[in-house]
Amino acid sequence: MRLPKDVNNWTLAHAIAAVKAAREAFDKYERLYSADHEQRTNELYGLYMTAEETARQVITATSSTSLMAELPGCC
Repeated sequence: MRLPKDVNNWTLAHAIAAVKAAREAFDKYERLYSADHEQRTNELYGLYMTAEETARQVITATSSTSLMAELPGCC
């Protein structure tokens, strides 16, 4: 997901898109999880964690904290 470099230009739409990207990354991780393919599983989980962290940063910067509940595994 691409974001404006200046945090002050992040909007609610960016926060929603970031949550969507995190959810998609988590869904892909769950769909492709395999105990037999640990390296690939770890890569997928890493992509999800990166997307989630980005979403948390955008949510915080845009004061859209109600979106935190939309993140996978939250609350």
